[in-house]
Amino acid sequence: MESTKRVLSKDEIKRLEKLLRLSFHSIRKIRDSDTLASAIQYPKIPAIFSESLIIQASKKIFGPKYNAKPGGKQCDIELSSKGKQKLKVEIKATGDSSFQYFGEKDINADYLVWVSFGSYFKKQRPKTTIQILILSQPNKIFFKPTKITLKNFIKISKKHIKTKHYKNTAQLLS
Repeated sequence: MESTKRVLSKDEIKRLEKLLRLSFHSIRKIRDSDTLASAIQYPKIPAIFSESLIIQASKKIFGPKYNAKPGGKQCDIELSSKGKQKLKVEIKATGDSSFQYFGEKDINADYLVWVSFGSYFKKQRPKTTIQILILSQPNKIFFKPTKITLKNFIKISKKHIKTKHYKNTAQLLS
């Protein structure tokens, strides 16, 4: 069955990034204006943004032999290469919260990718990089669904993750 998930174009990713920055900036201005506004939460990173970003940059992240497309109900992203079986990829994305829940699909994927934006959207000129952590066969480290912070994820899987850093989405998409 073909996937019906939509993949944003590179231009749409750049537009959505600008809109996310605008959203974060607006909330920050409101929070600066009134202490009660600290109850207003920053938005989550939309799945369509992080999944499209990884699909559009898949050759840079996974290597030139792989093609990526939405995985439908089976997984977030499906990787394929000539003559090889299809690989299931699950994507997690966080901002400052750096907190995630790994469910059964995440643990049983061939790859679990955590895209950490840190304070990337909160700052006009972010000093943080976009950190992409790739864990192959997460079920060898995580045996049941769990809640986890980025710090603990790195600590637990340190020897098994491949980490890449990018200054911005433009560098990732180039």
